[in-house]
Amino acid sequence: MEHMTANVLNHAKQNSTPDLNAFLTDFEGVQLVKGELPPSSYPHLSIDSRTLRQGQPFLALRGERFDGHDFVLQAWERGAGFVVVEAAWYFRQPPELTNRLSRIVVVADTLGFLQRLAAWHRRHFSLPVVGITGSAGKTTTREMLAAILSRRYRVLQNAGNQNNHIGVPLTLLKLRADHEVAVLEIGTNHPGEIALLTELIQPGYAIVTQIGKGHIGFFGSLDAVFEEKTALLRGLPAEGVAVLNGEDPFLAGFNDERLRILRAGFDQRFEGWGELTGQDALGRCTFRWRKNGQVTLAVPGRHHVLNALLAATMADVLGMRDADICAGLAAFQPVDKRMVLEPVGDVVFINDAYNANPDSMRAALSYLTGLSVTGRFAVLGDMLELGKFAPAEHRALLEEVSRLPLNGVALYGPEMHRASRALKQAPFPWLAGKDHQAIAHWLRERVRPGDVVLLKGSRGMRMEQVLEHFKTLQATNQSTESDEHAG
Repeated sequence: MEHMTANVLNHAKQNSTPDLNAFLTDFEGVQLVKGELPPSSYPHLSIDSRTLRQGQPFLALRGERFDGHDFVLQAWERGAGFVVVEAAWYFRQPPELTNRLSRIVVVADTLGFLQRLAAWHRRHFSLPVVGITGSAGKTTTREMLAAILSRRYRVLQNAGNQNNHIGVPLTLLKLRADHEVAVLEIGTNHPGEIALLTELIQPGYAIVTQIGKGHIGFFGSLDAVFEEKTALLRGLPAEGVAVLNGEDPFLAGFNDERLRILRAGFDQRFEGWGELTGQDALGRCTFRWRKNGQVTLAVPGRHHVLNALLAATMADVLGMRDADICAGLAAFQPVDKRMVLEPVGDVVFINDAYNANPDSMRAALSYLTGLSVTGRFAVLGDMLELGKFAPAEHRALLEEVSRLPLNGVALYGPEMHRASRALKQAPFPWLAGKDHQAIAHWLRERVRPGDVVLLKGSRGMRMEQVLEHFKTLQATNQSTESDEHAG
């Protein structure tokens, strides 16, 4: 694959932090500004009064469970540089409260203020921005690309899973004059969110990892998921560069003559191709990146090789040398609760508990059943945000699980429990666990040295707690054995 004619990362324009007062003057949503505001403090905007540091501005957002306006006074007393609140709240407050807030911005809508402020801030910086979306693999691909680029450049990326209509604007506000490239993950759980976030980040480059059933409950069909995810591609400028998963049947047919489209996968016809050359006993794969290098990933699973190929292809577009690409991928460490191998005594847990949808469940189970180990156990939690498709998707998954070469399965959550009748004829023992602790006890009675346990479920199921309870049981057992041998 030919490189860009010049290293695109070398022309990043270095700007200082813009003056907030210029934005407030132009933003029609501002209804009142009181006091002298620190002009360059807004990039450190906080939405959590508990973690706010002295001098940080505080933005009161309304959420499903909390209203930030309930914590405005607490933020002020903790030393907020200024506070941003909604007019509907401010003008209902007694003077004895509002008089205490000597530096304040009153706006019609604090979320709209945050998004507009982030877009305004972004426009002051000229640098390559890569947007990444997809139904699975977004975070891992983002972290892999950042690991490669950071070998030579200062990279801005999302913290953790801040990939939504709040997290992306907060990430954009962290953009500084010394950043040379931004790698931004954008997610969605309702139609139109990808288009909104694409407009905010203004990417020149994009990666789409996969079109799958994650969040399908909000969209109604895979076709609608495809339309939502590819809004990132439609938001690229003319001659923008898109790297797509060449193995994905939905993305295989995507074309846009405005763009330079590259595909990554295991077919040598793809611009970013790789060849799987081996894997160890725990599924950590070694692959060849085109003809120029070999990489062993620390994160297990063939599906993560594909994420690595997507990251490598984009890094190549951005001018990174093959040696840096291979070194960056080799140094990459798994993201928290995403296919992390955690030994507990003689048993290995695969902690993939961060999130789950039907496609990522099947990928994780395929990985598990491909391991050459003495025993394989799967602990599976509900897959959330599937809407009306939830019963059928859980039942279909467990029907497949019933035919897999497993030594035991534990289920957690109402959807898994309702679908558990699909395991009635399974040749292995299984449990519909009432809680994480009960599942840990069930595992403790069955696993043997050398066995592997997969933990997988949506974030709300907190499947990692099974591991924590298992560790406690293991520690208690070892302590008891030590006491018995002490005499």
